[in-house]
Amino acid sequence: MSETAKTSTYAGVALAAVAIAFVSQPQPPKISADAGVASILNPVEDPFSATRLQIVKYDEETSAIKSFEVAQINGMWAIPSHQGYPADAERQMSDAATSVMNLTILGAPASNNRGEHETYGVIDPDLEKLEPGAVGVGARVTMEDATGEKLVQMIIGKEVKDQTGQRYVRGVGRDPVYIVKLDPGKLSTKFEDWIEDDLLKLNSFDIREVTMKDYSVGLGIAQGGLVVNWDRRGE
Repeated sequence: MSETAKTSTYAGVALAAVAIAFVSQPQPPKISADAGVASILNPVEDPFSATRLQIVKYDEETSAIKSFEVAQINGMWAIPSHQGYPADAERQMSDAATSVMNLTILGAPASNNRGEHETYGVIDPDLEKLEPGAVGVGARVTMEDATGEKLVQMIIGKEVKDQTGQRYVRGVGRDPVYIVKLDPGKLSTKFEDWIEDDLLKLNSFDIREVTMKDYSVGLGIAQGGLVVNWDRRGE
């Protein structure tokens, strides 16, 4: 075998070895948001699968926790945090879900340091862990589907300075703080924003009796002392 042939053979063997090594080498793992490098936060294939929303906030003035919850129960929307009051949540729930799912992370993490959570306003509003007079506490948003799977577990913090519409956020139990574009207005905790406008949805011929009880107070079928007893005629 000539020197030229030997050289070609050796080169071919070397190239084959490199190719085999490249193919067989372990593939790098996919980077997740938990590792501090990500592009999408709260990736969910079907945002409309959410059937429960809980928003927990901390009132710094009173050092109290305020919780608001909306859920689909037996096919009907209700507000468990307000005695199961009927809710008109079809549109609101869709808006809330799309506002916190599949969020594009803007740039590198603002911080990976747990000690800086107060600075960005993303401390978890957990009353058991908070000390009196705590500051820098965010709003915890949790969303679940019908099976109870957590679709979103996120803490929303302060607005980014000089960047309208951008917020600091982090996953519950996670240290990295990210910047995303988010509209907190889609996450209303106002009771009146979620209630059924036409609560009874009754035809006038379905009402059998209307009774006025001046002493009736609190959240009932209707406020202000009006109690409606009804059934369908003939039933």
